[in-house]
Amino acid sequence: MGQYSVFDDRNVIGGFREAFTAGIDGSWASKLAFQMNSDKEVENLRWLGGAPNLREWRGHRLMVPPGRYTTSVTHLKYEATMRFDVDDLRRTANKSGNPIPTVIAEMAQKAAMYPELLLSTLVTNGDTTTSGLAYDGQQFFDTDHLEGASGTQKNDLTATEIPAANVVTTTAPTATEWADTILQTIGYMYGWLDDQGDPINGDSRNFLVMVGTAALYGGLVQAIGLNNLASGANNPLMALTSSGINITPLFNPRRSAATGEFNIFKLDGATRPFIHSVEVPLQTQIIGAGSELEFHEDANIFGVKIVQGATYGRWQSAAEVTFS
Repeated sequence: MGQYSVFDDRNVIGGFREAFTAGIDGSWASKLAFQMNSDKEVENLRWLGGAPNLREWRGHRLMVPPGRYTTSVTHLKYEATMRFDVDDLRRTANKSGNPIPTVIAEMAQKAAMYPELLLSTLVTNGDTTTSGLAYDGQQFFDTDHLEGASGTQKNDLTATEIPAANVVTTTAPTATEWADTILQTIGYMYGWLDDQGDPINGDSRNFLVMVGTAALYGGLVQAIGLNNLASGANNPLMALTSSGINITPLFNPRRSAATGEFNIFKLDGATRPFIHSVEVPLQTQIIGAGSELEFHEDANIFGVKIVQGATYGRWQSAAEVTFS
């Protein structure tokens, strides 16, 4: 008979699953990425352009083929494993505040939020030519997207497109500067067209603004939450809120190198800025009581595994704005 293992307790595994579910529910990754399942190592996705608009009937139907674009997502295997000495398990098994279930629950939370790391990497690389390419072959954040009848469009923006982005201190804009910049950026995004030449973001009502430093976050939160700005003037973002537009601030420390820029993402609609694909859902694996490992090394092992990947979705659902 092997010794008692905390992993024999269903409450421990149940607690892991509960923490994993709570982590997924609380993660911003599910807001920014379209979720899909796969059974392939590399999933090749066909991306269709926008639907045609209505036209006056002129004796016959005009059949318009959809635009065809492709992208792919590669699934990689990820794991996390912890080794516990049997004596440690025994000494803590019947004590209140048992640290073993706590650290296992923490592992569950990190596993659930790992897609945030994958998406943060995509955001960071989105303006590079090496790994930041969107389905149209351009950088995800770029100055010359062109699809069908869209004309050349930008989502890598500066004060040239967003005049309010010309601020006093690029690393710490004031609430007033933030409010004006967000207002102009959303307005700019409303002007983007699909490959049929039709507005693609006109019905957007939910946006998320991501920053990577506390200095940027402070002014951003004030801009979104204050009715009146420091000058005493009405906050222009309140007009957006009253019309049903929601803006969510997000502090992402993984973007700490972006000290003078921010990213804004559209959260509603059928598409998302990113795609998160899972080939093998999260699995828990245990070498516990009575095992050969326990006999030879007096230890138990608890591990998790998931096979997943992430890639870029619609660039028209995202923008990067650099302050100057």
